[in-house]
Amino acid sequence: MKCINIKAGKGSIQFDCPHCGVDAEIDDDTIGELWTHFSGQVTCPPPQGCNMQFEIPALEEVEKLRAGAASEPEVEQETGVNGERVAPTEPIEDSKLADAKELEEEDSSSVEVEFEKYVASKDGETTEVTSPLSIRTFRRMECIVQGQNKFDETVSIFLGEIGRKNVISVTPFTYQEKGEDWTDYGVIVYYAQPAANETQSREKKSEPVVWRA
Repeated sequence: MKCINIKAGKGSIQFDCPHCGVDAEIDDDTIGELWTHFSGQVTCPPPQGCNMQFEIPALEEVEKLRAGAASEPEVEQETGVNGERVAPTEPIEDSKLADAKELEEEDSSSVEVEFEKYVASKDGETTEVTSPLSIRTFRRMECIVQGQNKFDETVSIFLGEIGRKNVISVTPFTYQEKGEDWTDYGVIVYYAQPAANETQSREKKSEPVVWRA
């Protein structure tokens, strides 16, 4: 078994016992003698060591380790404002950039989802009328139910709901649909908004108001 954690220095090497982990150091001359007389086998020295044998690297391996260490490029250090050396800035890994981009996309998508929820919550909401006066238009064609003309009945029910005293005027009119050669009729009802207590009372019993064209 070979030694582990080999560190090749100038004229010597450091290594650990592969059995117990005790560290040792020998020079190049001793390495040559051990390989000449003992085939590179050494004994882990007691009492700190385990007294077991293992193999040290040959001089050729040591030279390769030294050559490899010498060929490694030194990290260029940046110089500060006062000429002091500062630690080099580590490049941002692609994975970190990808994670940041993914988080940004998630934030963007969450904003879109919240906006869609807000829009959906507003769908179907009725805008509250703040003006005391209102207008309602009735067209005869819009009051045809199953082929029957419900125009008079529809307008009368509406007038009864808002109350006689709240009706300002009922104005008839005629109109012509686009592309059609015949005219139809309808009415425009101008009225005041009923008070809250009037609305509640009419929910129990509507006031009948009959109007005909």
